Amino acid sequence: TSDHGESLGEQDFWATHASIYPSIQRIPLIFRGPGIPHHVEAFSNVSSLDVLHTLSNLAGIRKGAEWSTPDLLSRGSDSLDEGQRREIWFEAQTLAQIGRVQGDSYFITNIADVNMGLREATATELRQRPFTHYSATYREGDTELYDLAVDPGLFIDLSEKSAALAEALDQRARAIVQTGLQIRDNGDQAGLTPRERERLSALGYTD
Repeated sequence: TSDHGESLGEQDFWATHASIYPSIQRIPLIFRGPGIPHHVEAFSNVSSLDVLHTLSNLAGIRKGAEWSTPDLLSRGSDSLDEGQRREIWFEAQTLAQIGRVQGDSYFITNIADVNMGLREATATELRQRPFTHYSATYREGDTELYDLAVDPGLFIDLSEKSAALAEALDQRARAIVQTGLQIRDNGDQAGLTPRERERLSALGYTD
């Protein structure tokens, strides 16, 4: 697998991963080894917790423990395909951008201003890496909403047409960020559900 994808012209980004569009977030995840089924392929939304659960079981760590996320290798391809309907939240630019995908709905909101313009390249740099120069400005409060079923290239922003949905998702994103900051800064877990506590503990963020 990889830590991120790479833009090759999508949304006018070239050879960069400074966004949370699908070209950056969608990456292959391949398991290979003894006892792992061959030629099983599925398109599914997967979280870091799924990978943690799967690798822990492969290594015999916490075997049989209660997990709130699936072991990816214990499910058949039909079940994996059902994972496309799961809701997954993700972030980039140190919480400046928050994204959410569920089924064909793809949402992005900006929690803070971000200016990612790069300096002018030298002639040598342009010869060595001609497609690395871009400028992007994200404004706090801007949202984007897309229907991947009819618009896989993300050309039609539905955030104004579906303003109520975009606003609701934006408020959820801000609540998630606020809860995370409270845990980071104060160790305050009062607002967490038992499932959220378990998930954060599995990732090592809380005791």
